[in-house]
Amino acid sequence: TATITARYIDSSKSNVVILVESWGVPLDSESRQKTFQIFNDSPVIKGIHSRAYSRTRTAEREDLLLSWSNQQKKRDSVFIPKALSEQQFKTKFFFGGDSTVQNREEYIRNMGFDEAFYYPSGASDSLLLHVIDSTLTAFEDQKLLIAWTTRDTRFPIPGDVSTIEKVYYDKLWNTLKGIAALAQNHPNVRFIVQGDHEPILSPVAFQERFYKRFVPFIILN
Repeated sequence: TATITARYIDSSKSNVVILVESWGVPLDSESRQKTFQIFNDSPVIKGIHSRAYSRTRTAEREDLLLSWSNQQKKRDSVFIPKALSEQQFKTKFFFGGDSTVQNREEYIRNMGFDEAFYYPSGASDSLLLHVIDSTLTAFEDQKLLIAWTTRDTRFPIPGDVSTIEKVYYDKLWNTLKGIAALAQNHPNVRFIVQGDHEPILSPVAFQERFYKRFVPFIILN
């Protein structure tokens, strides 16, 4: 899984790595196609890949892992933020929630980010899109690595399955449309966008509409 980000990261320019909450691969082909079509106006690479575990905190670490090795029964991990910091990148992590959610403050710090920005009172994906847009503009003469984990499509979502489906896709498509627009505003920035896992915290009847442990990915610019 980690090879998606490591494979497509471009050290010649700024990069934005986005992990989309609960963005899974639906069994329904029409829903898959409609989601991918959001990015049709941009040069893209589209695909689907597997996840070892259906957990956000695992996906964050997998996606930002550059390499690892086992030496004398001890695992030595090299993370992309630390590696790019050594290449004069400014590295920033954004999360629209509190730093204590899933103990992010601890393992995000260990990845080597220069700065991590949290929003204890909560922040919408649209707000974070605006913040990242402003950050890219302010640092246009500096190479950046920005990592952002979205929040709008997190569960629980109240209602029956039909209501959940509508609310979920409305929120998902709004976030993805915002990401597509952001990438168009910054054509010289590489965007690597992936799901963290299928909607594992939704009702079972909705979970069953998705492939298990598979997520989409989109590479822009």
